[in-house]
Amino acid sequence: MSFVAKEYCDYIIGEIKNSKDKAIELDCVSLLLKDRYGSKYDPSEGINSKYLLRNSEELSFYNEGDHFNEEKCYYSTGNWLAEKGRYDNVVKMKQSIGIAMWETKCKNTIVDNSLC
Repeated sequence: MSFVAKEYCDYIIGEIKNSKDKAIELDCVSLLLKDRYGSKYDPSEGINSKYLLRNSEELSFYNEGDHFNEEKCYYSTGNWLAEKGRYDNVVKMKQSIGIAMWETKCKNTIVDNSLC
């Protein structure tokens, strides 16, 4: 990856670690970068930085979809980044920061692994 994407990535990780909730929705990354870098912001490098962020060892990445918490299934909208180790899962993260989640029936999920 380029130096610029790495710089963007480092900036966003710092913002996450310094934030109250230690989490950010992935779509907000571009907005933060545009605010920080103004006319110097490069959208293609912003896309590269999102790839780096999703794969960062310092962050947990939670994708949109079905997630389990306490033997119940919840659907999570959006793709989220959080400080690694801060939350057990996206459901607990969203509950902690006050974002609504709803219980659902997970699709294509084998709950009893003995059936495999």
